[in-house]
Amino acid sequence: MSAALTSESSLPTGVVNFTTAPCRYGAVLVAATGKGICDVHLDTNRDELTESYRRSAKSAVIWVDGDEQPPWLTAVLNLAEDPTYAFDYPLDIQGTPFQTAVWKALRKIPAGQTTTYGALANSIGKPAAIRAVGAACGANRLALVIPCHRALRKGSGPLDYRWGKAIKQKILAAEAAWVFDSIKTMPQ
Repeated sequence: MSAALTSESSLPTGVVNFTTAPCRYGAVLVAATGKGICDVHLDTNRDELTESYRRSAKSAVIWVDGDEQPPWLTAVLNLAEDPTYAFDYPLDIQGTPFQTAVWKALRKIPAGQTTTYGALANSIGKPAAIRAVGAACGANRLALVIPCHRALRKGSGPLDYRWGKAIKQKILAAEAAWVFDSIKTMPQ
């Protein structure tokens, strides 16, 4: 994943275009500014995603509807189908420098693998910041693109996830199956 991360400490400003689509995990909402994708949310219900996003938006939001799928939606749907997809669409990241460091570390975790908040804290040179790492994962607005679903609390399974435990379990299972199938089909 080579999309560049930029960091600003506020929500997107200006015009935000968004749309929803069905995906293997239920429904996905993808939003983009002129800089790039700023939000990727997951839920089981497209209507709830839309209404929730409209209520929480701090910017002017424009619903994108029509026959032609926006390229930023296509990029996220490709990533949902193939966790190793070479995602390179520009991102408009909104976070603190600490959050951005955590999110960069998350993007280095290969599909099908998980890590702990403690290991992430160590990887960014902040070994005592385990809870802050967990909070940064919870603040991630870019599901799948920044794979916070791959971060777990030490000694526990896939519990906390902004978009629900069931969706996190579904993503982790799909990634594990995808990796397993990839290994099975490798030439001997």
